Amino acid sequence: MLITANQPFADWSKVFPDHAMMIAAIDRLVHHSIIFEMNVESFRRRGAIERKNRSLATTSRKTKDSTSS
Repeated sequence: MLITANQPFADWSKVFPDHAMMIAAIDRLVHHSIIFEMNVESFRRRGAIERKNRSLATTSRKTKDSTSS
């Protein structure tokens, strides 16, 4: 089984408001597990930023075109 998360274990208290539940969930997930921590850029986040930048550029061009007419 493969489980992925975009938050380190230290930040799971934001997801699990009950501290005991958070510790229990982490304990059960990591027992007999191999953990691969990959500190790389998120492809989804990069794509979202690129889409946002393209959208802003398009909006900016439209605004400039309408004001220059």
